[in-house]
Amino acid sequence: MKKKIALIIVSILIIFIFIFSKFNRISIDNPNFSNDMIVVIKNDKYGYMNRKGEVVVDFKYDEAFNFSEGVALVKENGMYGYIDKKGDYRIEPKYLNAESFSDGLAAVKKDSLYGYIDLNGDFLIEPKYSLASSFSEGLADVYYGEYPNYKIGFIDTEGKIIIEPELEYPE
Repeated sequence: MKKKIALIIVSILIIFIFIFSKFNRISIDNPNFSNDMIVVIKNDKYGYMNRKGEVVVDFKYDEAFNFSEGVALVKENGMYGYIDKKGDYRIEPKYLNAESFSDGLAAVKKDSLYGYIDLNGDFLIEPKYSLASSFSEGLADVYYGEYPNYKIGFIDTEGKIIIEPELEYPE
């Protein structure tokens, strides 16, 4: 009888240790460093670790992305914003959806439309697109209309249409 009780106690301890270690493990979301930081996850919350393996931004975000242009896109309480390397908000989480910064701008969704903000959070290209992507080599694809009948065009960093929105959405 004492052996059975001891076996049960040891089994419970092993299960407890397994469960406890699983929930306190830190895992890597994306193995690529960006601005000397890497996105890490613990207990389904995201934070950031530096090259020394130190957690420098605590695990509190619902989603987190690599740093770009000195800030990182994060999601907290259902809204997207941008933090600096200390975890302080540079742009408060107030957007329904967002992209990382590139070419000095980030696509963000305000109400039902996308526009582009600068690193101060000011709209440089007002929201008027159904969807919008990050800039690459000075151009971003923007979408007009409703899915699946989007018309796709390209704009420059000043919002000028470079390729008219006549391209079809791929099926």
